Amino acid sequence: MTNKHSLSETERAILLMCKECRFRYLDTVLAQQFENPAIYGPISFTERLKEALLSAQDLIAAAKTNNLLKQSGLRGSLDFEDLAISKERGFTRETAQTIVGLSWLHTGKVTNLGFFGASGTGKTSALTAIGRMLCKNGISVRYYKGNDLIEDLAAADKPGRDRLRTKLKRTNVLILDDLGMLPANEYGTTWFFEILDDRNRTSPVIFASQFNEEGIRKAFQGKAQTDGIMRRLFEVCIQVHLRTVTATTAPLAEGDVAK
Repeated sequence: MTNKHSLSETERAILLMCKECRFRYLDTVLAQQFENPAIYGPISFTERLKEALLSAQDLIAAAKTNNLLKQSGLRGSLDFEDLAISKERGFTRETAQTIVGLSWLHTGKVTNLGFFGASGTGKTSALTAIGRMLCKNGISVRYYKGNDLIEDLAAADKPGRDRLRTKLKRTNVLILDDLGMLPANEYGTTWFFEILDDRNRTSPVIFASQFNEEGIRKAFQGKAQTDGIMRRLFEVCIQVHLRTVTATTAPLAEGDVAK
């Protein structure tokens, strides 16, 4: 009876990567190896295959990120590491670490993020940077500016609104910029409430506004629906109140473009 070969850690890793990659991009990275025999010729088959699979995984991850960014509706290219984080701005390192840690996304801990401040304090920059960071982590987002979401709902018939609701239910994080800038009528308030209710305690919302809680409330109609909207936004929410940095405090970091 022949003893069964015990797989090495490298061999097990290669088999797992083969399963995950499903050979996508493998032809591309192997072609690069074939075209550079002086570099790859002396390397063993196992090491060449492992390196090829690692490169294929990187290409798959990059393609997924690009697809998520394309579908997100995000505007701008500011990354999270380029944000100016400081106590003076109202955006502390502790809050930034919490956001990067992604614990606020987890089931049972789902927490909204709310950014508040006057025009020019960097709210849109923060939303953009967080959205891009999420996409790079394989998390789907959808960005809406002002009343664009309510306008999309208003322009659609009922089947169209149902399709949009279904699409947003499948989106991990909903991003709403300039919330409360324009008033919503009774129908818009109801539709917006339904979108938030679909996500309540299951999928977070990131939002930004020039107004405080009471100011946002005034943008909607109907006490019951408005109360429901406010609870779903603020009941479990990390609030960041951004301030303009003056010459006497720390300057904005390069690339932290104000909204």
